[in-house]
Amino acid sequence: MFLRFIKEHPENPLTKLAYFQMGKMASKHEKYDEALQWFDKVEADALNGRDNTEYLFRKGYAYYATNDYKNAQLLFSEVKGRRSPFTDDAVYYFAYIAYLNKDYHLALVNFQRLKNSKKYESSYPYYITAVYFLDTRYDDVIKYAVPIINSTHQQNETEMLRIIARPISQNLITPMQPNITVVLRMRTSAAHKTPRIATKWATLITRWATMLRQPPSSKNYSSKMTSTARTGIIRWVTFS
Repeated sequence: MFLRFIKEHPENPLTKLAYFQMGKMASKHEKYDEALQWFDKVEADALNGRDNTEYLFRKGYAYYATNDYKNAQLLFSEVKGRRSPFTDDAVYYFAYIAYLNKDYHLALVNFQRLKNSKKYESSYPYYITAVYFLDTRYDDVIKYAVPIINSTHQQNETEMLRIIARPISQNLITPMQPNITVVLRMRTSAAHKTPRIATKWATLITRWATMLRQPPSSKNYSSKMTSTARTGIIRWVTFS
């Protein structure tokens, strides 16, 4: 319908709106190169507020899907500052591109904006956990990631557990922090008195982390072992 209108009324002002609708349809069908061709014909100023925001987001996502992250991030930046049904999506992809670009502070600030987002609650915590780790904020890794894993289902749970395990196994976190007890108090006390015990726990954590690296297709993979590793790592960190 829109294509016919465009062909029959090329000079009609409504044709510019038809370009947007054609791009929108192509976008919904994941034909992103085609979507960009239509969106490039659109005069954004001719679109009303809601359509303008949707146009910016869909064009930004088309850039993202075709690996043009620079232009995608520019458009997501515009959309994330507006209140609309596309706000959380724009924030997420803007932050993700910042993460890919190793602009970790920018990524963190924006991922944190998704705290109350139901749509992204199972995905953005991994990136916050990873940024804390890359920024050597090991105590924050534990304080943030463990409650998240205990209370939500995470798409990247295995990777989050591996990140949690590493600072524990390498003794990189602050023992007996006010809000964190690493290991039960009895274990921590014993570990300080007997280095061999501390080494034993570090070895065990490392072994659990290794279990989590096994893909389901591996001959060494075992769902029971993976479950044991998950339980072991989470129980190793207890909150007071």
